Amino acid sequence: MSEKTFLEHLPPDLLVPIETVEHYTALPKRTIKKMAQGDHPAGKLPYVDFGQRDKRFRVRDILEFIEKRSR
Repeated sequence: MSEKTFLEHLPPDLLVPIETVEHYTALPKRTIKKMAQGDHPAGKLPYVDFGQRDKRFRVRDILEFIEKRSR
């Protein structure tokens, strides 16, 4: 059995900032922003919009996004 990552220990509906997504995925903010806008070949990463510069991501959405892309 594999150990849980730090993100998997968080409540699934917790909203986290883009910096958390950046740390967890090791992707640059620019790529994450493109995925959030749906302008990336990997697909659309759902987010909650709190204004032009303030987006939050649900833990469960991040984990599902990654799981769908696992090969």
